[in-house]
Amino acid sequence: MVVPLMILLVLAAILIGALAIVRRKVRADAGGSGPRDFSLGDLRALHREGKLTTEEFERAKEKLVGSVRATLQKEVKPSMVETPFAGELKESSFDDHRDADER
Repeated sequence: MVVPLMILLVLAAILIGALAIVRRKVRADAGGSGPRDFSLGDLRALHREGKLTTEEFERAKEKLVGSVRATLQKEVKPSMVETPFAGELKESSFDDHRDADER
């Protein structure tokens, strides 16, 4: 009785540790610059309310757009962009695989 309980506790500890690691990784990948990231809509609202000058708004907008572009560049893998065989799939390729599965 004690051995299965110990195994269960060890597995639970491993699972909790793995979840903590994944959570840290996700937070690091999000790369927030502070407690709250601003959207373009937030910047527009601040500009409209007069809390940002036009120059400050443009600078902040460029920084935000640059940050989004950099994030997208990191996330897009070459395999997602380069598809040398795209469009070369035949219509019957799905049917060929389905027929093979039915055999």
